[in-house]
Amino acid sequence: MCDTRLVRIDRRAFGLVLLALAMLASPVRALTATELTVAASAGPSNTLATLYGANIGVAEEDYSFSDARGTWNGSGRGQAGGERGLGVPPTADAQASVFVSSTDPDAPLAGDAGAGGIFVYEMQVASTRPTPIGFVPPLNLFVEYHGSAQLSGDLVFSNGNVDSGATAQVAITVPFLGRTIVNEVASADHNQLQASFSGSRAFTIAPGELAYPVRVQVSAGVGVFVVGSGRGSGQAVADPVFGFDQEAFDEYAALAGFSTFSLADYFALEYSPGYYAPEPGTGLLLAVGLALGMRRARPRGGPSRG
Repeated sequence: MCDTRLVRIDRRAFGLVLLALAMLASPVRALTATELTVAASAGPSNTLATLYGANIGVAEEDYSFSDARGTWNGSGRGQAGGERGLGVPPTADAQASVFVSSTDPDAPLAGDAGAGGIFVYEMQVASTRPTPIGFVPPLNLFVEYHGSAQLSGDLVFSNGNVDSGATAQVAITVPFLGRTIVNEVASADHNQLQASFSGSRAFTIAPGELAYPVRVQVSAGVGVFVVGSGRGSGQAVADPVFGFDQEAFDEYAALAGFSTFSLADYFALEYSPGYYAPEPGTGLLLAVGLALGMRRARPRGGPSRG
């Protein structure tokens, strides 16, 4: 976070030298392409797809089973991005549902479904024209974010390596500077069937930091499992939105002694046409692993219920 307080000129000059050296050591690069990962599963059927440079991806699976023991059907739908187009912060959404009807209590049917969606992209502030004060001051921004995860119905929890659950996450960082702006997670499980987070975070970008993009990862995953007779469903969604914090900038301008101006008239928020893949073991496994890590449905006995 940039320190927006007035400082002595010698400290400011020293800071500008350090920023200049840092920029020489790390050249400015263009925003990289978005990566969308979507997954869906229902019983033995599953889909996993990764798209680059797209603004929306969807994976859907439906499965039905019927024999003398009864019937069950399930569906999963994972989505990353939206139809609002590039240049608008995207969402991650995962939905899954299962219905099971068993006729033989000694050999109950089991049904499972899952879904996941991950969107990774970059955001950067770009200058559109020279400012009226003749230089680029520290820029005040904010990000509003929310996420939710919920489960309902006759779900089974902690039965072997199968577990019903839902998770939503928003992670916003500046990798080059080692800065974390937001990292929020909502998880629904047998202890808490509904969980959510919501907030607004203000942050500042210094003039020398305009070259370093903000990395955004939104993810949602859900898995549901039902044994015997019953129905269950789950959903997870996450969606951050960025904007200029004009009020905070006006306050800084008054403190720094220059005439304020509309940030939106001289700067724009740009979003990447794509981005590199999350590293293994991070958020990529969060949604996809939850959606596809369930065993195929088969007759089971003695599960624990939530």
